[in-house]
Amino acid sequence: MRSNNKANKLAKKNYRILLTEGSLITVGRSFIDASSVASVFIDIFTGNLQLAGIVSSIRGFVAVMMQTFAGPHMLTKDNQPRVIFRGKFLSASMLFLMPLFLLIGVKGYGAAYAFIIIYTLIWIIDGAIIVPWHMLNVRTLPHRIRSTVLSYRTFFGGILTFACGYLIRWFLKHPEMSDPTRFIWIFGIGAIIMTGSSLFFLGMRDVEKPTLPDKKPIKEIFRKIPSVLKRNNLYRDYIIIRILSFFTSASAWFVILFGRRILPLDNSATSTLIIIQIVGSLVGGLIWSWTNHSLGTKTTIIAMRVLTLLKFVMAIPCFINPASSWAYLIVMVFLNGLTINLFFGDSNYMLDIIGYEKDNDKYLVINSLVAIPFSLLNIAAGAVAQNFGFIPLFITSAVTALIVLFMAPRLLSASEIVRLHEEQQATETMVEE
Repeated sequence: MRSNNKANKLAKKNYRILLTEGSLITVGRSFIDASSVASVFIDIFTGNLQLAGIVSSIRGFVAVMMQTFAGPHMLTKDNQPRVIFRGKFLSASMLFLMPLFLLIGVKGYGAAYAFIIIYTLIWIIDGAIIVPWHMLNVRTLPHRIRSTVLSYRTFFGGILTFACGYLIRWFLKHPEMSDPTRFIWIFGIGAIIMTGSSLFFLGMRDVEKPTLPDKKPIKEIFRKIPSVLKRNNLYRDYIIIRILSFFTSASAWFVILFGRRILPLDNSATSTLIIIQIVGSLVGGLIWSWTNHSLGTKTTIIAMRVLTLLKFVMAIPCFINPASSWAYLIVMVFLNGLTINLFFGDSNYMLDIIGYEKDNDKYLVINSLVAIPFSLLNIAAGAVAQNFGFIPLFITSAVTALIVLFMAPRLLSASEIVRLHEEQQATETMVEE
């Protein structure tokens, strides 16, 4: 009974910290969001869609590389909460370099390349602590509340992001402000919020005696991957969906740029689209938190794909008659914000099906390993948009969303996941006895 009380207190404490820190980091990262601010920054300074595609790929590619090759090593470190805090603080602090470059007069492609380097460093550091962060969640938060963390932090962070969106809009619209000055303020404020959010992680605690993996060479972990995949059909289905999700989400980073090109739009109208996308993300945080918690992650995965298809339906009038398609574009951008984080459903489903597996750390490494090549799809998406237009990009995303819908009957419902957890815990108890 006493151990249960301790576990409940730890879960409540960590949940509050994760919610607060996560909400603030959501706000801070909105100032460098690859689908809005960062892509608009690249477009203003260079007009190059392919560079915008590189920026949108960096987070996925660099982060999963670090998850795969540094994640297992970071899991062996003592005092996991402190390890995660140091990574978060250092990662956030890197953004302060961007206003400095702009202040000393770096412009055009030089400013774009400086941002790409800094953005890469941010995600190198952040990627190294993602696996420990996930495992800390699994160890200290029960399933019934763990599935809500990502969604609620996006929702509450989205409320603040909505207000900050108007601040970003004001900077972009200000007629007497130069482009470098606009982004000195935007990146500077983002750096302050991100760095401040990391300080909350100082209060995170782990279980009293966490079971950490032994220090093993990365080759030994990779050698066990085939056997891990062979015995878990559910995880294999998830991996297929994860791969398809990269194709589906590749176009999401270009929706605002699509609006800028197809209508076309100035900075003022573009800033309005950024606000609309933030509102969509805010509403999505609330909806997906509720569906994950009340209806299950399977429902979230299905609903997000249906709305993604509706988003591309809204693009059709924009192609046919751009001059009178502003209303359709607004709906499209709102739906893009609503569904831009496809991995909300996917990642929570993964944590559901591996929750009590003895090799759950290896599942996280596999998850990262599979993502490495596909996280580069946004670079290809940028090249396609630059050279062939947006139609082939949108068609590919729509088709992969449809494939996931056809696979949906193979996913576990909320009640089936509960039964799975009961079986996993019973098996673990028998092994210990």
